[in-house]
Amino acid sequence: MPFLVLLLFQVEIKTRILPEYANRRLTVGDPIGVSVILTYPQAGKISEPIPDSLPPFAITGITSRIVQQKGIASCTYRIQFRAFAAGELKLPVLKFIYQAGTAAPETLKSEPVPVKIASVLPKDMKDINDVKKMIEFPNFLPFILLVICVALAVAVFFGLKLYRRLKKIRAAAAPAVPPWDEALQAIDRLNGMELIAKGLIKRYYYALSEILKRYIERRFEFNAVEQTTTEIMYTMKYHKVPERDDFGRFFNRADMVKYAKFVPPAEELSAAEVQVRELVIKTKPEE
Repeated sequence: MPFLVLLLFQVEIKTRILPEYANRRLTVGDPIGVSVILTYPQAGKISEPIPDSLPPFAITGITSRIVQQKGIASCTYRIQFRAFAAGELKLPVLKFIYQAGTAAPETLKSEPVPVKIASVLPKDMKDINDVKKMIEFPNFLPFILLVICVALAVAVFFGLKLYRRLKKIRAAAAPAVPPWDEALQAIDRLNGMELIAKGLIKRYYYALSEILKRYIERRFEFNAVEQTTTEIMYTMKYHKVPERDDFGRFFNRADMVKYAKFVPPAEELSAAEVQVRELVIKTKPEE
């Protein structure tokens, strides 16, 4: 077991590996316990150990205990080292500053203790392999996000299309109000607006004309809403619609109010709604 005895100015330093570590196979990173015993006159003072140079070692623990007896002080340090390299190495030299009274301080050094550190690598492996280069993978995230956005857009498009189609199917499946009932209900709503009392004569005749055109379109099944009075009369004659002359007289009178700024007399105004109502009732199919 290696040790060193250094005698300077009645100061003695002993350094040795602790017995529990002396016969062990030490590898890289294993703890190595060392005791350093300093014996010196009680009147003197010894500093903490100062390592001269640590690498490839590191100090991972240190404790101390001082015993004084018959004017002699004995300070025992237990120091734990760890080696981070393999091979025949020497523990770091430890320095101590000794101060005796008013004398100049002295620097004391321990001798390095040899240790053998075994490698943890396999025998056929000289050193740790280098880190392999990073494998670059293509970044598919933008493409995936694009596909998701396109899929959502397509889903929304076809979803709206399906919704509208189902809405049309439901509307077609719902029982429709007969055209004559629809026209009579619209006339009743128009009377409730009191357009004549408000002096809105042209608007009143516009509304009556649209109600009558809507009724003709649904009742006789041709596009009367988009036609002029002349076109309506020609189509009604072609389809042999009854009461077509009375229809023509109302539309011609309404055109004069709408486009020629004609204001009919009061009795004609009150009779216009009755005339449209009678035309609907007369052309209503028999039950």
